[in-house]
Amino acid sequence: METNKIIGLEKRHVMQTYTRPKFVLGHGNGCYLFDKKGKKYIDLVGGLATCLLGHGNKKFAEALKKQIEKLTNSTNLYYTEEQVKLAEKLAKLSGLSKCFFSNSGAESVEAAIKLARKHTKKIHIISTKEAFHGRTFGSLAATGKEKIRKPFKPLLSGFSHVKYGNASAIEYAITKKTAAVQYFDDFRRDTNRMRKNWKIFCIRAR
Repeated sequence: METNKIIGLEKRHVMQTYTRPKFVLGHGNGCYLFDKKGKKYIDLVGGLATCLLGHGNKKFAEALKKQIEKLTNSTNLYYTEEQVKLAEKLAKLSGLSKCFFSNSGAESVEAAIKLARKHTKKIHIISTKEAFHGRTFGSLAATGKEKIRKPFKPLLSGFSHVKYGNASAIEYAITKKTAAVQYFDDFRRDTNRMRKNWKIFCIRAR
């Protein structure tokens, strides 16, 4: 299918929640991507930092094929050996004791909000202006982009936003009711460029 036809069908049948560059990806090899016309790109996105094994990774493809032939999606309703092995490895690498498996960044943010509120018994969460945390209702309240927030107000209460990179502003915003400070990846769209900041999440209880 030609590039223009694919783009036209996308606009007709896919919700327009993203602004995409005017090319269609065809395949990849390692850290490189190739569009349908054969133009080569360096992949600096990596599936929004979730797929960093490279494209066309034979070892990864073989592992996926082996697993799918045995068991596809068993959900979290059942015990599986693979999930337990992964959880054990992540616990050892992180120095933490338990894992929560989610399928998106927004779901992870929602879980972090719930954990902070549950364990601190407080509801105030500090986030940063212009930060993007997701499009679900809780993560949207944490998001600091007014353009994204405005159509869905009133949002979940208990969030305040301070200027990114201003430690003093964060310190000043912390009160006895503060459950957590969210300082996540900040993807800012500025003349079609994406600027990425490091991810930190901390729960601070007083």
